Amino acid sequence: MASAEFGPDVLDVMFPRDGQDLAQQVPIDAFALGVDQKQEAACLAAVGFPAPGVTLDQESLATAAYGSATMPNLPLMVRTGTVGNLTSYRVPPGPEASMPQAERSAYVAMLGRCSRRAFSLGELMTSKSNLALVYEWDNAISAVQASAAVRALNARAAACTRHTAFSAGSVEAMYGAVILAGNRHLDNPSADAAAQAAGVRVMARCFGADIAYQARVLTAKRAAFFAANASAIHAILSQVNSDVARLERAGDAPRSVLTVGP
Repeated sequence: MASAEFGPDVLDVMFPRDGQDLAQQVPIDAFALGVDQKQEAACLAAVGFPAPGVTLDQESLATAAYGSATMPNLPLMVRTGTVGNLTSYRVPPGPEASMPQAERSAYVAMLGRCSRRAFSLGELMTSKSNLALVYEWDNAISAVQASAAVRALNARAAACTRHTAFSAGSVEAMYGAVILAGNRHLDNPSADAAAQAAGVRVMARCFGADIAYQARVLTAKRAAFFAANASAIHAILSQVNSDVARLERAGDAPRSVLTVGP
């Protein structure tokens, strides 16, 4: 991914309108993870150790694509039949698994030191100068979610869910009901998947209009918000694109974007 593409993605994550905006965290995190892995591998190689294996970060990265409890990425959930709640991770053993105990201890200690040197793109996304804008947008989201129009849509959706296994009075409560239903089957992945799929169907049928309405209102509000804060938004774009371009040159970070779902 070219650095110039990151600015709009960062704005979507910082000032989201819906779950699809929040899903832009995935390519950002994929880039950051690539930078981290490149630095960790070089740091370990300098003392004769192999690169680390697959991490939990890599396994759980895709969950960000599903948005959040209050801003679910409904199109992706419908397409995959899940809310992205991964109840187990299959992380293969790293190179340290086959090392003698003394070497393994030294490797793990060195990996910890190397990891602390690695870069996190999250540092680029917010700063003290940006936090006031982020809080202001969060307040705008809260105002929309508490509006009379959304309360009316919630009431209609609650009536729609009343005679299902996922009774809920808000988008967040609906998301929680699906998670809870899946978690009842932690020892049975097939039953967990079936429960999540059933919940997603109810969410789409009952809360689809609610989610779409909030996204439309926030899209209009964000256009005005960006216009009112044009200088600050331009500064964020410039900072992100400049810093990411520097990292691409310095670390030769991968450009690939993680894809999720079929």
